[in-house]
Amino acid sequence: EQRATNDAILATVLPAAMLETRVVGTEVAGAHHEAESATVGVTDIYDFAEWSAGHLEQDVVFVLHMLMSAFDRGVASSCGVVQRAMTFGDTYVVCSGLLSPHTEHRNEVFHFAEWQLRAGQEAAMQVDGKPFRLRLGVCTGPLSGGTVGGDHSQRYVVAGPALSGAMEN
Repeated sequence: EQRATNDAILATVLPAAMLETRVVGTEVAGAHHEAESATVGVTDIYDFAEWSAGHLEQDVVFVLHMLMSAFDRGVASSCGVVQRAMTFGDTYVVCSGLLSPHTEHRNEVFHFAEWQLRAGQEAAMQVDGKPFRLRLGVCTGPLSGGTVGGDHSQRYVVAGPALSGAMEN
């Protein structure tokens, strides 16, 4: 029962493929991954500071919850070909080809990005009927990822030219 609870908590911060390699304790086996060619997708709300200034704080948190939850469901339905790499603020980062290398990673992230645009429009309309715009960046290149943090605050992060390129787009 405790293992199931721990796995449920870890599933909120680690890619699903990482959960399968978890060992007893606070360390995660295979906590570092590298790929010469992986694809990263970065999504955020265009002009987030301006958009959020025009809304109540609880509405902003509600929108972020709805958006991130929708994106998490999309990742779950991708059968592991796209993984959530990390989230921060209004930014959602996915990758493909890092945890499980394959040749179609670029196409998988592009298809997911197209889906994100539709999901974002639906989420935006539920708040005040006015859609916000999502900004997406996609880049393929070298990528590294791994767990960071201590016993009670582990999370997965990615870094490398692919992430930098996706964030600049």
